[in-house]
Amino acid sequence: MPRPLPPLQTPDEALRLVRWLTHARGKMFIPEDLNCADSVPFERVTGHRQWNDFYLVALAQRHSLMLATCDSALAKHFPEVAKLIP
Repeated sequence: MPRPLPPLQTPDEALRLVRWLTHARGKMFIPEDLNCADSVPFERVTGHRQWNDFYLVALAQRHSLMLATCDSALAKHFPEVAKLIP
């Protein structure tokens, strides 16, 4: 099982992590190719704090991927796309 990342204390630490993740094996970048005016799943958004979550769900659906999340409500709402990371 992968180890959790330690808390980041400075912007430099965050930048090093982003650079490391960019070059790590086993990852894949997908295009941000959704139109927020499309209907799926944006019609289910009930508040401004949900936009990012729903956008990530829609990206996962579009590209036939699973979304890893620590948000239990999101995983419960979209079990076909979102997998809860304990």
